[in-house]
Amino acid sequence: MTRVDRAMAETPETQQPAYGRFSRRVRATFVDWIVFILMMFGALFAAITVRSDEFSHYLGFGLVALMLLYEPVLVWLAGGTIGHILSNLRVVDDRTQGNIGFPKAVARFLIKAILGWYSFITMATTLRHQAVHDLLTGSTVQIRNLAEASPNHYTRERTEPSDPHMPSRARRTM
Repeated sequence: MTRVDRAMAETPETQQPAYGRFSRRVRATFVDWIVFILMMFGALFAAITVRSDEFSHYLGFGLVALMLLYEPVLVWLAGGTIGHILSNLRVVDDRTQGNIGFPKAVARFLIKAILGWYSFITMATTLRHQAVHDLLTGSTVQIRNLAEASPNHYTRERTEPSDPHMPSRARRTM
């Protein structure tokens, strides 16, 4: 790292967390869907090749378990799914600034699964660009490696308008 790189790395702008934009999060979701499709095709190929009903049943149950645990386990251990990692994103616990715990990862996954795409609506109104599942679990999705990100991949924390003549945040949201 050169002196210029170190000087740039220490500016107040780069010390603030960089939150992943909606487009990066959608990209991560699509990559994860491709992973799921590949797992399903692999399981189907294995079931057809083996031609055993008992094996196919176990394989099916194993695949469902893998798909249900995929996101919570990877978010807990690696800070994100394969899609998050390939999109340069990381799920961060607001309290510890590290990976979120397994119970939080499960809760985050369940909320996201129940609400679906509607969960992302709040990203447009929250200061740290959090979806509903992020807000309820006390987490944010941040850029994993800022050096590999371009400015259109992330955004910084929003600031509240300081104009006293502005309507309240609740009124602006309505």
